[in-house]
Order: sequence, then structure tokens, then C-alpha cells
Amino acid sequence: MFHALLPIHPPKPKHSKPLFPITTFLSFPQTFKKFFIMFTKY
Repeated sequence: MFHALLPIHPPKPKHSKPLFPITTFLSFPQTFKKFFIMFTKY
């Protein structure tokens, strides 16, 4: 269930690859907090 929330990245050229871990790392805490709050409310 949780893996469905993560966006699936299509294969990209090597030069654009380093950008994805950075953006995912920066945006992940916010999404994780939202889902964590949702699950803790239950």
C-alpha cells in the first residue's frame, strides 16, 4: 500500500538522475508527515 504512494520514475539519462533523489528526499518528509498525521488520527 505504501509503495503505491511513491511516484514511479521512468528511466532517465544519467545527467538528470541526481536530481530525483534530491527532490524525493526534500518532498518525502512533508508527505510522510501528512500520512503519519492521517494514520495517527485513526
